Amino acid sequence: MGVERRPEGRLPLNLPSCKRRPTGRLSVREADLAPLRVRLSSLPNEPMAKLGECLKIVKERHREHRDRSPGRAFEFQLVACAFTCKLYRMIREYGKSFSPALNRIMEYLIFGSGGSPCLIFPTSMGRFYQYEDFSMVYTLSSRLDSGRIQLFCVDSIDAESWYNKSVSFSTRAGRHGQYERYILEEFIPFIRSRNAGSLTVSGCSFGAYHSMNFACKHPEFFHRALAMSGKYELKFLTDGYYDNAIYFNSPLDFLPNLQDRRYLDPLRRMEIVLLAGDENDVCYPSTMALSRILNDKGIPHTLDIWRNAVHDWPVWKQMALKYF
Repeated sequence: MGVERRPEGRLPLNLPSCKRRPTGRLSVREADLAPLRVRLSSLPNEPMAKLGECLKIVKERHREHRDRSPGRAFEFQLVACAFTCKLYRMIREYGKSFSPALNRIMEYLIFGSGGSPCLIFPTSMGRFYQYEDFSMVYTLSSRLDSGRIQLFCVDSIDAESWYNKSVSFSTRAGRHGQYERYILEEFIPFIRSRNAGSLTVSGCSFGAYHSMNFACKHPEFFHRALAMSGKYELKFLTDGYYDNAIYFNSPLDFLPNLQDRRYLDPLRRMEIVLLAGDENDVCYPSTMALSRILNDKGIPHTLDIWRNAVHDWPVWKQMALKYF
């Protein structure tokens, strides 16, 4: 793929002054966006056609400053969020709440005002703002603006569970079990309180793993599973260690032995879409293996392999455009 040319032109407003100079990444709150929303709303309609180009400039500058000047990067992130919301009249809601299951504050982002609700898992050790940072929200903005979908972007605790190499595997599994309780007993009921539509679960890479792991273990919660380029087992993280916790959180392991119709029947009714690149995608073998198991179990699904596609965001954005 070619390198995108830097758009020409100047921004239609001055960047905001950020008095704080954060040492790490800060997620954008509505309070941060409010002054920018007011300033953008005062712009005439004529320059709006150029805001898309301006947004690209802002995102480039955000990437340039991300490491060397976090405070300045945060300013650009603010402007990017404001531009996106202005361009597409998009509803963006930040929230947080204390989780009894996890004994900590959990943050989230909601995009859109209605339509099919979608539970979105980030990639490995990713955060709830990842779909915004990597422009997936921008990619799906027309679907969000038209009320076709509503994204509920949940936070992950991968760094405290499966990717936490400083603790034992039993501790990692225990922490994931608490996360599972949080999703099932706290976050999904919250989604239901906001949108009672048929629920889709989706994610890319390790987010795809989470999507299919939850869908296969708790199919009663989901109408649709959209998994983009996932590895559907945990052996690659365990250095040869294996126990029941690894088994029961690895769809490639537990699905072949699943006989209980209480799980199989709703899985057979679920709309399942598995996507991956071809041999250039590190998750191609795992995706093909899961597809074979689903076929053996009589579970209908769509398998879509993208030729000459790699394991990265530009491909996932195109996949999302096709299936959301």
